[in-house]
Amino acid sequence: MTTTTGILRQSAEEILSDVETFYLGPGSPWVDGIRRSPSDPRLLEITMWDPDDATEGEGDRITYQVSAGRLKDAFLASKKSELALCCERDIADEQLGLGCAADLDIIIQMACYGRLVWG
Repeated sequence: MTTTTGILRQSAEEILSDVETFYLGPGSPWVDGIRRSPSDPRLLEITMWDPDDATEGEGDRITYQVSAGRLKDAFLASKKSELALCCERDIADEQLGLGCAADLDIIIQMACYGRLVWG
């Protein structure tokens, strides 16, 4: 029997690992890099295009310090908004890493920007 956890019951380490190791593919060029923070392993450093730079990829980059709690909050905010998460059930019932790249992109943008900017 498989025990499901879901993102809201996943440990912080599991959530950070899911995001750090997930392959987003070419559909999210605004995500320039994701790595564990060298100064605080409880955080991810997510480098993204500047949402206020109109040059789309040619401009500034911003690195956000993101915790597992912020990613959980971004998932909940995505669910409550009009943003459609096609793998919402897999993420809610199993784990964040079982969602698709499109959903993770939305969650990352919500965690970093506080809104959906790209896509």
